[in-house]
Amino acid sequence: IMSLVFAELVLLANRASTMSNRRLEAIAVIQAAMEALALPDELQERIIRYHGYIQKHHNPEMYDALQQGLSRDLLVEMKRFIFGRLLAESPILQDLDEDHTTSLVQ
Repeated sequence: IMSLVFAELVLLANRASTMSNRRLEAIAVIQAAMEALALPDELQERIIRYHGYIQKHHNPEMYDALQQGLSRDLLVEMKRFIFGRLLAESPILQDLDEDHTTSLVQ
């Protein structure tokens, strides 16, 4: 059993490394393009931040891997955490009871 757990950890570390390398390569290409176009530094920073946000928050592979095999309750708890700030600060959603909140995040 320990060897199976170790193998899974190695696989996860390899995936994380691969994703990190892809991100770094994409950023390098973006930076080269911005420099070739002689974009102003402030605009370059905003573009890099935008791409960083997209890579972090719109990565279907990452979310699929994270959610794979989770129980329904654990998945709902994770989504409540992820969307907690939105649920707490959105005037429309603030007064929802727990059942409606759960339905919303499923």
